Amino acid sequence: AAEARPETLQAPLAPLAGPAPDDALPCTTGEYLTLAAWTGEQIRKEAKPESAEGENSPADTTAEDVARQTARVLRRVHLNGRQWLWQVKGVNSRYWRMIGHLETLKIKAEELKQRWLKGLGSARRVALMQT
Repeated sequence: AAEARPETLQAPLAPLAGPAPDDALPCTTGEYLTLAAWTGEQIRKEAKPESAEGENSPADTTAEDVARQTARVLRRVHLNGRQWLWQVKGVNSRYWRMIGHLETLKIKAEELKQRWLKGLGSARRVALMQT
């Protein structure tokens, strides 16, 4: 596996092309990679509950560290793990152009001069999910 430089992992998450949107995921590149690894592991566990725990965790990172980092990032976007996973699994089915909180999607729809965006109903459901 390729090793990332520490300064790269500590840098704010940035898009591969173009300017960063104002409402981008507020985390570092390293935190995002940890969140992505955790997300994949959770989805894999749902598909194959008998799989070994921590099998795909980032190198030199304990399961507790991953859980702590993941929880910290999700708190910044006001979601819990269940809400995050539901949104991620809904990409290209429940969501299309954008994904986010209900109020954010409503504002974006207004900016685009649209009355509706695919994902508003899903965003409502996420808002109602218990923590």
